[in-house]
Amino acid sequence: MQNTKLARTQLARTIMTSGLSFFLIAGVAGATTIDGTTLTFGAAGSISSTTSSALTLDSGSTGAVNLGTGAAAKTVTVGNNTTTSAVAITSGTGDVTVTSTDDSAWTTTDDATFTATDDLALLGGSAGSIINVGTNAHGNVINVGTDNTAADTVNIGSALDALTIASSAFNLSSSGAVSGVTTLGTSGIITAVGGGTTAANWTTTGSGDLVSADDLTVGDDVTITDALGVGGNINATGSIAGGQIVGTGGLTISGGAINLNVSSNNSILIGTGTTTSAVNIGGTAAQSIIIGAASATAGKTITIGSDNSFADTITIGSALDSTSVLGNVVLAAATNTVTINGNVSMEKGTGTVASDAVTINTMTGVITDDGTDINADATRTAITLTNSRIATTSVVTVSICGALDANASLVPSVVPGSGSATISIRNVGGGNQTTNGATKICFRVTN
Repeated sequence: MQNTKLARTQLARTIMTSGLSFFLIAGVAGATTIDGTTLTFGAAGSISSTTSSALTLDSGSTGAVNLGTGAAAKTVTVGNNTTTSAVAITSGTGDVTVTSTDDSAWTTTDDATFTATDDLALLGGSAGSIINVGTNAHGNVINVGTDNTAADTVNIGSALDALTIASSAFNLSSSGAVSGVTTLGTSGIITAVGGGTTAANWTTTGSGDLVSADDLTVGDDVTITDALGVGGNINATGSIAGGQIVGTGGLTISGGAINLNVSSNNSILIGTGTTTSAVNIGGTAAQSIIIGAASATAGKTITIGSDNSFADTITIGSALDSTSVLGNVVLAAATNTVTINGNVSMEKGTGTVASDAVTINTMTGVITDDGTDINADATRTAITLTNSRIATTSVVTVSICGALDANASLVPSVVPGSGSATISIRNVGGGNQTTNGATKICFRVTN
């Protein structure tokens, strides 16, 4: 028995012949030292342990352990995919380096996780390198920073970069603010939900919409070529320009001066849809509502209810209001009726006759005669009324609007001219109109 054991031990020793090391280790238990530098198999070779025993391949101390580093082209395979097989790669501070002079492919039939206790970088090898994530044809779900267990800072691009996001539907979700976005181009819908969206300059191009389910806060300009739908408030320190602005929960524009179409010659349409909802202009506090700029450089045509397709009901003011209309007023009712409930006030002036003349530049007025007697069956010397409102085509009406002497009956008449009118007064009564009271003559000009 001792001789057999000795024979096995001797059989496991190194046989050195002309620099070629040949090893045969069989049936040897415990540690065995091989003195040599090269292990070469004459054909396909295999180094393995028993069925359940571990196999360790290592250097004696700090020497490198090389696997498949020869100069010949070869395939180096580590591990297998049988049931629970696993491959563990561990390094210290010397890092792990995987280098390839051509394409590299990492394939897994299950989940794959890259975990680093320090920085993790995915870099291109040179200028113009393309880094692809999820570019296959499988319809993947690609998540970046979605663990929702700790607050992450997710940065995409820098101030020097051009960032393009192409999507049929782009959902930007945030419980806080989203800032620094300059351009969003889409053919679908851009939806911003959460506590608010903040941007320096939001621009939608193509046929896409910009939709916010909450507030939209913009530090500069908003330019829209299609539609902007907001469920909350639009807060902009710059301008809002573009296509259609839609407020699904109502739309309120407030803050500083609000200008609609301030820099172009396009039409401004308010309440022109098919809805039957009211269109209100003006708030509950005291305001000045101006239609047609007070400092305009050219005349405007301001039209209210002139579509002539359906019968409109146009109401201006209420019983509590004072309504003033300055300038020429044309009431063109055709065969219809213009009904005015309440008082109609027109500009009114007064003047006293001197030397058979008086000047009053208003549409209505009261002329006080200078006390000239008008005897029975006589006509007073004509009075010239100078009035810039009167034209030769004007309709001027006059009447006696003061007390008369007993038995006096005055009948006035008027002939309009350009900038004036000639007023005659005849006493057709049986008594004289004397200086006991100055005669009052009222007039009204209609153009």
